[in-house]
Order: sequence, then C-alpha cells, then structure tokens
Amino acid sequence: MREDPVRELAALVESLSEWLRYQRRLGRVGLRGEPAVAASPAAGQAPEKIPTLEEIRAEMGQCRRCKLYPGAKNLVFGEGSASARLMFIGEAPGAEEDLQGRPFVGAAGQLLNRMLNNLGLQREEVYITNVVKSRPPGNRDPEPDEIAACLPYLKKQIAAIQPRVIVTLEYLAEHED
Repeated sequence: MREDPVRELAALVESLSEWLRYQRRLGRVGLRGEPAVAASPAAGQAPEKIPTLEEIRAEMGQCRRCKLYPGAKNLVFGEGSASARLMFIGEAPGAEEDLQGRPFVGAAGQLLNRMLNNLGLQREEVYITNVVKSRPPGNRDPEPDEIAACLPYLKKQIAAIQPRVIVTLEYLAEHED
C-alpha cells in the first residue's frame, strides 16, 4: 500500500530543503543568480545553438505526436524562470493541470508552492514541467511511446534552462479525474 502522496511530496521537499541548506553552508550552491554556463564545444566545432523555451514551445505547436492528444484539453509545457537553478519534473499532467494548461496547480502543486516558500523561493524562481505534456486518460501512467514522443522536448527544456539541481517528482495523485 502506498503512503499518503502529500506526505511523500512533503518528505521529498524536506530532504531537498536539508540538502540545499547544507550545500549553502558549504558555499557550493546558490539558487539565485546567473544560469549555469553551457559546456564548451570541442576544438574546431561551432557551438550548438540552444533553443529558448519559447522556441521549443513553438516547435511543439498543437502537438499530435502521440495518442494522448485527442483526449487532452491543453498542452502542459511547463512554467517558471528560464534561468532557474532548480527544476522540478513530474511524470504527467493531471486533470486540473490539463484544464489550466499549467503544471502542478492541483493539491500537490499547492503543497509544492508552500514548500518552495519555506525554502525562501517563489514558484516563479524555479522551473516546473512534466515528462509528458498531455494528460493520460484516467491519470494512468504514461506509456513508453508517449514518453518517447515528449522526451526530446524535455531534454531541450533542460538544455535551455541549464538547472544546477533537477528534482524528479513521482506522480502523486491516485487516478483522480
């Protein structure tokens, strides 16, 4: 039997909070400030242009790359700071996220917002997205082909943002509609 999903998220964020406080004491991590610098290209190679979040979203368009699109109301691309040092990645949008077209806006998102505030952060300072950008029917787990269709865009989001810390969040809602 699974633990309470809200408690799971709370424990995850508390662990992250403790780790970040420890890293700050060591002077190693600052969540605010300039984004990380991209790796230098090999000698003789031109640097690869990293697309912006706006360019990635435009490339996705009205996505029809997998079987999720007919049932989705909105594409849930992601939101937050394009220079965030901290990035949260969930599994897939839920019902409320699908309605609003925004990630983590339901009950778990409200808890995430409170925990970010306890860390001295605002939601706008981090970046929040999901592996897949459309809601699976009945909030089922995304299937491998659905993940494969969205994975290139998630990788581009990570490259565009260049976060110092990525926190993956397990899908927490228990198949709510």
